[in-house]
Amino acid sequence: IQGPSPGYKWWAVEDLVHHANEVVPHLIAILDAVLDGARDEDDLGPLYALSLLAHLGVREAHPTLLALARLDDDDFEWVFGDYLTEQFDAALLRTSGGELEGIRKLLCDRKADGYIRSHAADALAVATVLGQAKREEVLALLVSQLHPDAARDPTSYFWSGVGTTILDMCGVECEEELIRACETKLIDPMHFDAEYAREVLHEERERFPSRCEELATTQDVHRWLGWWACFHK
Repeated sequence: IQGPSPGYKWWAVEDLVHHANEVVPHLIAILDAVLDGARDEDDLGPLYALSLLAHLGVREAHPTLLALARLDDDDFEWVFGDYLTEQFDAALLRTSGGELEGIRKLLCDRKADGYIRSHAADALAVATVLGQAKREEVLALLVSQLHPDAARDPTSYFWSGVGTTILDMCGVECEEELIRACETKLIDPMHFDAEYAREVLHEERERFPSRCEELATTQDVHRWLGWWACFHK
């Protein structure tokens, strides 16, 4: 799976899945090399490794994923492409084995990139759907981050991401704090404003779970991986 990929390596992935116990240490080692500074835009091995470890729900990989989450957004995107925008929240949750403390700490880590932290928020939201976390506790943690000191960069996406997760959870009990964050422009009005927040909060339905529950529980690794454009160049 390492090196350039002129097409999706279906048989290689299939073989790795069937020999999961033997290959897991090697997959983790590929990601550890990224943490040690390995950068090759043409090497899709890290993307395969991350996706396979997530698909397999390998708990031993969870600390490595949390360490990858501390990479700068640019470094993460350089190695993993659009994985951050599509599946990293599910990868965090699948490898956690229901132990969510590391994800909570990532959410609250001011030094981590705001966009990556927003995926920790999404992962915790999915955990409530799967019965791994209490909804009220996750909402309380999310709303506790809606203050200016929660991120180093005043232009961070973090607050908009957290706000969006609260909306997706239909967190009407957080309405006052969310509206305040909109009115003070802590949440970028380009993402949503107070009027939109009020409208969505009172829809009385959660929009988030259907997409992310599927990502968190899918058993078809080829469905998980095979559609990525980078495998079809």
